[in-house]
Amino acid sequence: MLTKLKKIFAANSKLLNFISLAVGYGMGQGAIFLAQTYLIVQGELDLLAKFGLHFSFATFAIMIVESGSIISLARHVALADHHERDSSHIWGKFSEVSAFRCTLAGLILIAAICTPFFVTLSPFTRNYIYFGLPACFFWALNGAGILDGLKLSGISGLSGSLPHGMSAIALILALNLPEDAAGMVLGSALSIGYLLATVLQLTVLQAIGCKVRLIMPCLANVLIAGREGLSLLGSTLPGQVYFRIQLTISNMWLGADMTALFIYIKQIIVGVAQVTGLVRRVEFPELIRQLKNNPDRPVSTIWQVQIRGTQFAGTAALVIFVLAFAANFFGTDVINSLGKPLMLFSVTTVTGAIILAFSQGLAGLGRYTDLFTRSILMSILGVVLSVMLVPIFGIYAFALADIGAAAISLATIFYLLARMRETR
Repeated sequence: MLTKLKKIFAANSKLLNFISLAVGYGMGQGAIFLAQTYLIVQGELDLLAKFGLHFSFATFAIMIVESGSIISLARHVALADHHERDSSHIWGKFSEVSAFRCTLAGLILIAAICTPFFVTLSPFTRNYIYFGLPACFFWALNGAGILDGLKLSGISGLSGSLPHGMSAIALILALNLPEDAAGMVLGSALSIGYLLATVLQLTVLQAIGCKVRLIMPCLANVLIAGREGLSLLGSTLPGQVYFRIQLTISNMWLGADMTALFIYIKQIIVGVAQVTGLVRRVEFPELIRQLKNNPDRPVSTIWQVQIRGTQFAGTAALVIFVLAFAANFFGTDVINSLGKPLMLFSVTTVTGAIILAFSQGLAGLGRYTDLFTRSILMSILGVVLSVMLVPIFGIYAFALADIGAAAISLATIFYLLARMRETR
């Protein structure tokens, strides 16, 4: 059955991958959004803020473990010829990357064990960390990068929705639980979700004829995989740190209730960004080939191949703006308070989509160091602008900081692409 599924995906890869990724998004991020909306309606802003902060840092840990390996493995598989895909070539690379990811998971485990000796943790935080930690080790063995490279990104998207879906269910179950029990339920749901996702991915690969195997890697190759992964991680890590600094700034200056609203607004914006990212993932193998065939036109190639994702973001921004405007006049006081900030934040869906398109273009060209430079610059600018503007504009400052930092970052990317073309 799964072999037939592979043939169907091969014949209609872009459309079916996008549909599958969209369904996966609805099952995962959509479920999280609905659960958070329910908490908003119930006035449970404290649990919303608590879960939002912890889930944000948990996914941050997962991102560190992943270390850009989905993109690097997808690029490796997409550029490999048919013979290499059927040999130990791909699984050797997978084993090297997995060894590095397991090392990062181990470092996170050590940090988690040491933390209580220096910081007093609440019962919720302690249990969320302890029961959520296994997720890092489960995800260290994920096969999403290989699936993406084989033009089966829809499968990896569907499986990747499981941790979010499980967390959404757990969030509703935790509504009336004591603090320590709520942390245990939510942390366990995260770990179970990543376990199921990894098992599903490897099962699909095995079923379509890609015999799953681990090959003992040599240290030199693990270090090479680690260096490549850290370069890719560096392109996204500063942005992730930036968002969590924004959460900290919001909590310090604006309080828990406003931080809960900020988390909810960012959930909407990030949701659009992730759907845009689904489109980008479908476009990525084609983008690599087009950039290889058109080395003298990187800017136009990046824009044209990925135009659908940008168009989607523009349409979503308009819809969000209209709904946010309407929220000023209808609904509860909490919903009313979301309206005006969300109108401004809707603009960031477009700027974010454009930045993502050209960042993925740099990744397709293998310019990982340039990606890191761009990400560091954008994050530093965003933090500086946030600190400067929050005392004046409140929650609106975060949207203004995002827009300003994105504009300067985009100018930097254009400069890097132009310089690369001149040096050919």
